[in-house]
Amino acid sequence: MSFVKGKLPFKLKLIHGFGAVAFGIKDGGFLFFLLFYYSQVLGMDAGLVGLILLAAWWLMPLSIPSSAIFRTALTPVGGGACLGFMPLRYRLRLPG
Repeated sequence: MSFVKGKLPFKLKLIHGFGAVAFGIKDGGFLFFLLFYYSQVLGMDAGLVGLILLAAWWLMPLSIPSSAIFRTALTPVGGGACLGFMPLRYRLRLPG
């Protein structure tokens, strides 16, 4: 059910665009903190850390839909809770 008939107004598109700016600022600040932490605190090469963060930044939009497809495949046919996915989710967070 849509509240807007026809094309979306430019004002609505503009407001949604400004709302997305906060995510960009948050992501940029977090990546800067990670770059600083890995290069200065852990002593890794800043170029290598930047390359890894760039790759992660580019691969993140691809991994989110694929994990949703994987989760849907584990969901029971009756539509119940996907309890089988939770251990896998936490396992993916662990290093090595």
